Amino acid sequence: MVFEANVDARRVINIIFGCKISVANILCVVGSERPQMDLPTLARIRKSIIGHPSWVPRDDKWFALTASIDIDGVGVAGLSVRGQALRTVADAAVSLQLQYQPGKIAHHLIRIEWKPIKKHTNSNRGPVDLRLVQIDGSHIHKFDHNYLETEQRMFAGNQPVAAPIMEDVDSFEKFIAFCAIAFNVDGIEKLTVPPWAPRML
Repeated sequence: MVFEANVDARRVINIIFGCKISVANILCVVGSERPQMDLPTLARIRKSIIGHPSWVPRDDKWFALTASIDIDGVGVAGLSVRGQALRTVADAAVSLQLQYQPGKIAHHLIRIEWKPIKKHTNSNRGPVDLRLVQIDGSHIHKFDHNYLETEQRMFAGNQPVAAPIMEDVDSFEKFIAFCAIAFNVDGIEKLTVPPWAPRML
């Protein structure tokens, strides 16, 4: 089941969250393209992967993956885990992102980069201790580091603030397990290893 617009906002909240979250915490714009939901809640609430998503070629350079998400058995239109993996580099250069796109604008909530081939340099925003820091290795773009509480929106751009991952994510399986916790998404272990070409000896 996937809910759309033109339904009573309070009823949507009751169906999805069992009245555990107040109306003030979920913003539904009835009559818009799709209901708009509170970003902090979407980032933190327990979620589940729908089906068995798989990697597909996006172009000659990248694999791509899209996994739809539900909350308590109800599909949330526009909420997904998006992934990309470099086709030519095995066991590296994979990213997964929790994303909410109810309309034309995509809200990038959390992104995790696993063994990227390029360094990341933070912008001069976010937590003081992370500003302008250069990160060489796996890192996470946390929701709280890229969310403007006063304006209730994400920073403009592609999540400009990241923090290094201190946990052991040396293998793809450990990376996926880390993503499951960071995204608060059950079933993410369904994601398989990208179909990299066999290495030439």
